[in-house]
Amino acid sequence: MMKRIIISVVATLLLAGGAQAYIYTGDLAAPGDPHGTVGFTALDGTWGHENGSDSWDGTGIGSGNLGGASVITEGDTTFLRIQDARTAKTSDPCNRKLYLTHPLNFGLDGAHLEFKIRLATSGLIDDYSDGTPFMGPDGLGIINEGKGMLGIANENRDIISFSLMTLDEVVTYAGYEGVTSDVLLINEINGTSPIDDVETGKTGVANYILIDDATLWHTFVIDISAGGTGTHQLSVSIDGAPAIIKDVTAGIGEDLSFSYITMGCSGTGDTAAFDVDYFGAVPEPATLSLLGIGALALLRRRR
Repeated sequence: MMKRIIISVVATLLLAGGAQAYIYTGDLAAPGDPHGTVGFTALDGTWGHENGSDSWDGTGIGSGNLGGASVITEGDTTFLRIQDARTAKTSDPCNRKLYLTHPLNFGLDGAHLEFKIRLATSGLIDDYSDGTPFMGPDGLGIINEGKGMLGIANENRDIISFSLMTLDEVVTYAGYEGVTSDVLLINEINGTSPIDDVETGKTGVANYILIDDATLWHTFVIDISAGGTGTHQLSVSIDGAPAIIKDVTAGIGEDLSFSYITMGCSGTGDTAAFDVDYFGAVPEPATLSLLGIGALALLRRRR
C-alpha cells in the first residue's frame, strides 16, 4: 500500500528547478558504508552515518550488536525502527548513538518538514546492554547541543530537532515538572543566536508540545522560519489539527559542513527506541497546496 504524505504542489515542482525535496518512506534499512569511504549509502542509499555521533555496526535489531535499525511491517504499515540499547553503565560493543544524516541544498529558514513517528513498545526490540529487559516505551530528549530523534541543520551547522517522550520520563527534567501528558520536545529557548545549551532541561524553562500518547502514530507538519523570541519560529500541526506556534533557539551541530536532515539517537548513554513511517523535507513555498499521494509518487520517481 502506497503511503500517504501531504506535500505542496509548489514544492513538488521545485524538483525540476534544482531545489532538493526528499522523502524517506521507512521501507529500507541498508547499512551503507560504516567508515564513510563510499558516502551516503545507508537506508535507501542516500543517508550517511559516519559522524561523531554514530556507532552503528549496520545490523538490525535482534542481530549483531544490541540495538540497530530495522524495517518492520505491521498490518499494512512498513516502517523503520531505530533503537539505541546502550546504557551508561556498560561498554561497547553496542549500537549506540545511531545518528543518520541526509544532505539537503536548503536549510532551516523556510524549511517544511512532515513526518509520522511513534515510540516503540513491542515486537522486534532488544533488551538493554546492562541486561535490563526492555519494558518500553523509551523516549529521548533534545541532547548533545540540539540533537533529537529527527532534525534539520543549516550548512552553518545550526540545528533544530524534535523528539518524543512520555510523561513519566519528561517530568524528571528541570522545568518540566508540571507537564500533564506525553510530549513532542523541541529545542529550548536560550537567546537569539545559535548556542550549545538548548537541550531538554538545560535552561530550566520547558519547551514542548503536548500529545495524547507517544506510543501511537502521530503525523507532524512543521514549517520553520527565522525570528521569534529565539532564533527561529515553528508552526507545528499534529494529526491535522490547527498549527501551534513555538519559538526555539537553534543548537550548534558539528557533524557536517552542509545542510542536512537527521534521524537517530545521538546520546552516549541515552537509550531510546522509536519508529518512523516517513520523513519528508522540502523548501517551504509561499502558499501550501495539499497534493497527497501524487506528490509522493513523483518524489519517489525523482529521488
